[in-house]
Amino acid sequence: MDVADAIHRALELQLADRHDEAIEVLLAAAKEHEDEDLYFAIAGDYALRGMRRSHARATADFDEADKWAELPLTRAARAAEEARHGDPGKAEVLAAEALEMDPELSTGHQALGAVRLRQGRLDEAVEALSRAVELGPGNGPTWALLVETLTAAGKPDFAAKALGEGL
Repeated sequence: MDVADAIHRALELQLADRHDEAIEVLLAAAKEHEDEDLYFAIAGDYALRGMRRSHARATADFDEADKWAELPLTRAARAAEEARHGDPGKAEVLAAEALEMDPELSTGHQALGAVRLRQGRLDEAVEALSRAVELGPGNGPTWALLVETLTAAGKPDFAAKALGEGL
């Protein structure tokens, strides 16, 4: 299978929520081809799968993604994971790196919002999460985090509005 076919097939599998199979298709192609686009696709699939897994498994997927390519998505996803379960200082550094690599990355702003929420810097969290939903309005977890942040900030009317928009 050539690289373009492998990437296309992996995308179809991803859309069908079959991430493990998508990664296997790409890894099989990598055994036959040396291709930077293929490596980026592999890293991206590992990062996306990691974003859907428990902490230990997510970390393993992010580590694997980093072996294939350096992506802002992986840094942002790792930052969000660190903000939830690890070191907020490390999370802040990773989120900043992700946003430096891609200032328009919704996931990067989401990660920064998660860090700010954990730090209790609620106004900054709302700002980051608002930017994240502006850039990626279809991201349910970002909307949920925004609602949580607005509620913590004592803004139930805005939280209810965000919940409605997110739904």
